[in-house]
Amino acid sequence: MTLLRDSNLEFITDILKNRKDNIVSKATCSKRTKITNLKKFIPEITHTSLVDTISNQYIKENLGFDASIQEYSDQLMLSIPKVKDNYEKFQTWDWLYGKTPQFEVVTSGFIKHDNQQAELSLNITIKHGTIMGIDIVCNQIPTINIIAQKLIGFKYSKSEFETLVYTVDNSPEWNIFCDWLLENVNLV
Repeated sequence: MTLLRDSNLEFITDILKNRKDNIVSKATCSKRTKITNLKKFIPEITHTSLVDTISNQYIKENLGFDASIQEYSDQLMLSIPKVKDNYEKFQTWDWLYGKTPQFEVVTSGFIKHDNQQAELSLNITIKHGTIMGIDIVCNQIPTINIIAQKLIGFKYSKSEFETLVYTVDNSPEWNIFCDWLLENVNLV
């Protein structure tokens, strides 16, 4: 459940629209529901009063007594080794993306080749954040599918891609393809 206290509902509705029409996955699609702000029903509600109310109710129901809530600074929290270790762990690419189930990115577009626009269709299979397969059809650049196979085993990561990809091959077709990929595929 998500609670909205005083949010820009138009903005939220806009950003939650599915713009990933090019991703094929077995994941369950989200179900759209109407949203509203608590402030509409409780005009005097503040962030602090909402947090206090929820926290106090949670403590009462789960601990069986009233207790005060202690707030700690980030600096103090990160001085605790276990907290710091978990904080660092949960910021890694492996934690955020490396456990993803298999999905496919399917897209198409035009790529500049020999001073003309060549039509290209692309299907990338990703599992656990790693490119497992890639299929490209581009009649004007028949070797592009062979070239693209070099991406298999790469992390589906913009930073790794930008760092490593140009060291794999230095042919003009490879560079054109990589530039197109960076511009047209939503790498994380």
